[in-house]
Amino acid sequence: MDDQPTYEELVQRVKDLEAAALQHAQTGKALRERKLAEQALRESEVKYRSILQNAQVAIFRTRISDGKVLECNDRYAQTFGYATREECIRDYLSADHYVDPGIRERMVEAVRSQGGVHNVEARMFRKDGEIVWVRFSVRANVEAGYLDGAGYDVTQEKAALQALKESEQKYKAILDNIQEGYYEVDIEGNFTFFNRSMCEILCYSPEEMMGMNNRQYTDKEFAKKVYDTFNRVYTTGSPAKGFDWELIRKDGAVRIVETSVALIKDSKHQPVGFRGIARDGDRNPA
Repeated sequence: MDDQPTYEELVQRVKDLEAAALQHAQTGKALRERKLAEQALRESEVKYRSILQNAQVAIFRTRISDGKVLECNDRYAQTFGYATREECIRDYLSADHYVDPGIRERMVEAVRSQGGVHNVEARMFRKDGEIVWVRFSVRANVEAGYLDGAGYDVTQEKAALQALKESEQKYKAILDNIQEGYYEVDIEGNFTFFNRSMCEILCYSPEEMMGMNNRQYTDKEFAKKVYDTFNRVYTTGSPAKGFDWELIRKDGAVRIVETSVALIKDSKHQPVGFRGIARDGDRNPA
């Protein structure tokens, strides 16, 4: 009888078994939760890796000190002429690829003090030595020593803007060297563009003429004829030619010029103004 456990001992054994069972259950639950968390993390990594690699923008992480690529997507590698992102990560040091290294130095100073910069444009060398224009924005993790950013190859955009600028300069030079006055006005009749000859016809400086309304150089009686002509062009879309316009010059003299009027439309084919040629017979050679 002496070897039989007491009631208190039996109660304690039951409590110990319950505690062990609870601990086992909690451990099992923790393991299941950890496995679920690990699976969710893997799925998240796969999802964001897919987003990263399929993005049409170049995404990157580089070391602040020397521009070493720590991570990038395929678009970034392609932008700088690398066949694969792995090759780019292995070989590319962005600090060596700026045509003007000072841009990177100023950018690094800015991100250190401000935490990030936006829409920085820089000319950069590709792997083959070709120069591309890149527009990018970056944010810094200064403590960790890296930059995270995204960028676009804007080389074609820059080329198109340069071509447009050169075209505008060429045609402006042509317009400034013709005898006839060329003008453009908005729907209300305010000057928006004109050549040098138009200024000479009216005897105003370019600064004085910009934004000037036709009522400022047309008397009240003739203004009705001007309105009717422009309104007809606006309504029908057909240009008017050989329209004699009595202009009042800055010095008060009246000059009759033979004028044409045509409608200007925007990219959506909506009327936005008028353009034309003003021929002053007194200024043209016989």
